[in-house]
Amino acid sequence: MAAEAPRTIGSYRLYEKIGSGGMGSVYLGRLFASGGFRRIVAIKSLHPHFVDDASFVTAFLDEARLASRIHHPNVVAPLDVVAESGEVFLVFEHVMGVALSSLLRRAVEKGDPIPPRVAAAIMVNVLDGLHAAHEAKGDHGEPLGLIHRDVSPQNILVGKDGVSRLLDFGIAKATGRSQITAEGLIKGKRGYMAPEHMMGHTYPGSDVYSAAVVLWELLANRRLFPDETSISKRISGEVVDPPSTGSLARSTANLALDKVVLRGLAPDTHARYQTAREMAVALEEIGAATPREVGEWVARAGEPELTERARLVDLAESALDTPIPKQVATRGAHAFAHATLDAISDEAPDTEATAPERSKRRAVVVGVALLLFSLVGALFLTARPAAPTPSVTSGSSASATPPGSATMFANAPLPSPPPTSEPLPASTASADSPTGTKPKSVSGPSPAKKRANPGCKAYVIDKNGHTQFNEECLR
Repeated sequence: MAAEAPRTIGSYRLYEKIGSGGMGSVYLGRLFASGGFRRIVAIKSLHPHFVDDASFVTAFLDEARLASRIHHPNVVAPLDVVAESGEVFLVFEHVMGVALSSLLRRAVEKGDPIPPRVAAAIMVNVLDGLHAAHEAKGDHGEPLGLIHRDVSPQNILVGKDGVSRLLDFGIAKATGRSQITAEGLIKGKRGYMAPEHMMGHTYPGSDVYSAAVVLWELLANRRLFPDETSISKRISGEVVDPPSTGSLARSTANLALDKVVLRGLAPDTHARYQTAREMAVALEEIGAATPREVGEWVARAGEPELTERARLVDLAESALDTPIPKQVATRGAHAFAHATLDAISDEAPDTEATAPERSKRRAVVVGVALLLFSLVGALFLTARPAAPTPSVTSGSSASATPPGSATMFANAPLPSPPPTSEPLPASTASADSPTGTKPKSVSGPSPAKKRANPGCKAYVIDKNGHTQFNEECLR
């Protein structure tokens, strides 16, 4: 049975599912752009049962809009938003990594705690990303007041490159957010909430508290607040035990980490780290692993997930997909840029022009040459001085200008010429003789007698520089 063809949305194709969350599922995708450009991406789609709920759709779009205001390597970057067939898709950069929740679960199952230096490095990255979010500004430079409100192992991605990234701003709080949390509704995972968060109040330090909970769990290799009984303890301000309690190896570094964690978990907001950066600096001073060390650890601890992800990426990149048809009607203000890119072939490099194309080019060149020739000729004839009027004496025959001669065209008036002298009286001036003396007749009809209008113009030059002849004047 043939495999089902991948779904196409906009300029992307969707492949296998690689994750799922509370609001949507994440799929491996691939961008097909002009010029043969291809890129593996992660595409998040809203769960079908939320599609018809305006509040969920708004929150979904807010996630991309808010994340787009954060420019930092420790935050997963949104790339695009696609709305098609009544559905909304968010496109993010693809990171070859593993969710921290999976790494922590495996460490607990194996009884193999995460090395403290690695745990510290992971949380330094997360805190740096949080600080960038807290400092994010709007289009006009105004502070957004952004608070993540859902810092947890599920929303931290540890890359094979040794860099950890914060993701999922779906329930983030920010000034100007389209979707407003209903009064009395608390959003987030309760096991990672700060005391004030559970009371309905949040500020940047609330995210710092959540990050401290995550660090406590990485160091202690167990959950800090595993059930609902811990809620009342946090609200009452009960101080938690340091993460190294019960550890056989309570080194100086571990004791220093205990101090940082407990300050991050301080129930009193004034005693807590006031910014995420302040806590990140404190961890760096103790000692954190390098990205290379973290990457090597992730390659070992997350080997099953990374192997499967690499297989899916290889399948997507090797799929014999045809380029996605261009969608000119949906390009809007970027139509010119897209039209320019469309000139680049998706299939082959630029080659020598074909015979029909060369013929078209020659025709264009010839046409331009003829146009230039006609313009130069018109300018030459216009600038040429008028032919002298032949003298007429008694008994001599005047040389009349035959119709259609060059002299006739040269003397024909151009459209609306500036007057050079006062017109002669009609009784003395002839249409053919400026001197007022009518030349003697010659064989053949006189051009003046055939003209319906004495002021008939033999030709005019239009606005494009083309000469237009008046056949009535040439008869």
